[in-house]
Amino acid sequence: MRVTQRAIQAMGDEMRVVRNGFFVGVCACALIGATPALAQADKVLNFNLPAQSLTDALRAIARQSGLEFSAPADPLRGKTSKPLKGHFLPAEAAKRLLKGTGLIAEVVEGALIVRAVEASASARTAGNGDDIIVTGSRIQSGETSSSTIRLSADSIQLAGQADLGEALRAWRQLRWPVERQL
Repeated sequence: MRVTQRAIQAMGDEMRVVRNGFFVGVCACALIGATPALAQADKVLNFNLPAQSLTDALRAIARQSGLEFSAPADPLRGKTSKPLKGHFLPAEAAKRLLKGTGLIAEVVEGALIVRAVEASASARTAGNGDDIIVTGSRIQSGETSSSTIRLSADSIQLAGQADLGEALRAWRQLRWPVERQL
């Protein structure tokens, strides 16, 4: 059997087409798999969560929505959630669970962020209008009662971290052994 130069070239062309088609198929599957997770934050979802630890309930909302989850541990510790049943946006579902806790939830860049309500906002609603409550100071030389960390966007990027959540987790891992010794 004699194989011509033209037949060899035709086989090579067919192999390139198959290889390129396979590559395009793999890329398309990766994009299709990633797209629903990115779109979940703006989508109304069906939640059916039992009463449980507030932290676990918020994690379940984030997981079902395809979002990262970040929250302070102390304000959530020991709190339980009410059952949540219905169709909600992820942020709306979290806000329902956090009602009356002094915490708020918002979706920022693919993450469900839970944080404490600003002290000045809660002081305004607590007072009768005649009270003046000082909640902080801008005196540079004054000592603070709690530790303060400052992270700039440049320092986060130089450390190779993708976002603030990663930076805080890395800081916490470095800081944790020191706190345990105290």
